[in-house]
Amino acid sequence: TLDGDQMAIQNINVGGAGGSLSGSGLYNFSKRDGEVSLMAKNLDLGKLSLDRFLPKSSNPAVIGGMVSGQSHISLVAGNLVDMTADGALTGLSVNKTNFGSGAWQGGWTNHVFTGKLDVGETDKSFRLTDIIFDLDTQRISANLNVHNFEVGDIVDKALPYFPDLSFDVKDDLSALHGRFDFGCRFDGLSSEPA
Repeated sequence: TLDGDQMAIQNINVGGAGGSLSGSGLYNFSKRDGEVSLMAKNLDLGKLSLDRFLPKSSNPAVIGGMVSGQSHISLVAGNLVDMTADGALTGLSVNKTNFGSGAWQGGWTNHVFTGKLDVGETDKSFRLTDIIFDLDTQRISANLNVHNFEVGDIVDKALPYFPDLSFDVKDDLSALHGRFDFGCRFDGLSSEPA
C-alpha cells in the first residue's frame, strides 16, 4: 500500500535458488528511511551469487549446502545502518569438503559486520566466532576452532590457493594423513590477515 510518501509491504513471497524468500517492510520515499524483515527457507548456496560478497580470488571457493534464516534491516537516509540475521545451514560444503550443519548469525552496524558460524557433524566441528569486518578500515578478525577434521581433505582443498609452494612442499603436505584439532585467532587487513 502507498500512503503519501510511505510505502508498506505486508507480505511478499518469491521462489528461487531452490527455496523461498518472504518479507514485509515499510519505506518512506522522502526521508529514504525504512525497515525490512525477511525470511529465507532452504536456499541452495550453490545457486546464489556469493562471489559478490567474498574476497576476489583466482581460485574461487565452490560453496554448497542449504541456508535458512531471518533478518531485520534498517535504512536511514538511504544508508544501511543496522541489520541482524540468524539461521541454519544444512550440508555446508566448501570445495566438496563437507563441514556439516549448524547455526549462523550476522549483524551490521555503522559499517561493521559481525557474525559467527558453528557447523559440524557428530564427530567433527568447525566454529568461526567473534567475526568482525570493518568496511571502512578493511580490518577483519575472528576466532577459528576446528575439531577432528581429516588433514587430507583440508590440504587437498587448500593447495590451489598457494601456487608458489614448491613441488616438494606440496608433495609432503599431500602425504599427510590423520585427523586434527586446532584453534587460532586471526586479525589484520582483509588483504593480509595475520
